[in-house]
Amino acid sequence: FEKKRQPLVVDVSALLAASGKEAAVGEVSVASAELSQEIYRQLGSAVSIASLSPDSLTFQFGSRASRIVPVHVNATVTFERQYDSLGTYSVMPYEVEITGPEAVLDKIEYIETEPVVTANARSDIRMKLKLQPPPYIECNTQEVSFFIPVEKFTEGSVDIPVRAVNVRSDVSLRTFPDKVKVRFLVPLSRYPQVKPGLFEAIVDAAEATPGGASKLRVAVTSSPIYVRSVSVEPERVEFILRKK
Repeated sequence: FEKKRQPLVVDVSALLAASGKEAAVGEVSVASAELSQEIYRQLGSAVSIASLSPDSLTFQFGSRASRIVPVHVNATVTFERQYDSLGTYSVMPYEVEITGPEAVLDKIEYIETEPVVTANARSDIRMKLKLQPPPYIECNTQEVSFFIPVEKFTEGSVDIPVRAVNVRSDVSLRTFPDKVKVRFLVPLSRYPQVKPGLFEAIVDAAEATPGGASKLRVAVTSSPIYVRSVSVEPERVEFILRKK
């Protein structure tokens, strides 16, 4: 069987001192042959060194610094039919302190979590995610708590009047029909809160040009933030412009 490899622990400060070098900002190279004595000390005199590769080791030194960066969750989530998130998720902590070489820190905009995939979710998602800092970087915490509220959605609809905008002062505009049906998806817990007055549908009189289309497009310009997949029926309405 294959013998498990034993790591070689090197005291860089002692190694550089023995080589007559100093740990300054930048790169310092040390010949691998200078490790021979340390290898014998850790692995025993029964070990015979035939060769060392690579022939030199390069150490990078820089000023050590700290800063606060946000956490980026690397998650892919899909939901079972009729289920969805409420549009918000939380990460605790949402920021972490990282420490390392200043030259490396300057290039880091966020710390990412380990990747996670959740399929066909139908209940709240709670999990612990490990952080994955880049090489030479330390975090003041090793993992974060991730939470997504999930709820079942149902279809709803309301009938609301159509309001005309950009109507010149010398004319009046009337639509046929004068009301439209707005359809949407809403969380079951929020369904009782849905009222027609929370929605607004408009037509733009500026689109009613001579020789133009005989119908105006209906746009839903206002709806509760917790509803999804908003649509309107009909999408276009007939109209009459009359001079006052």
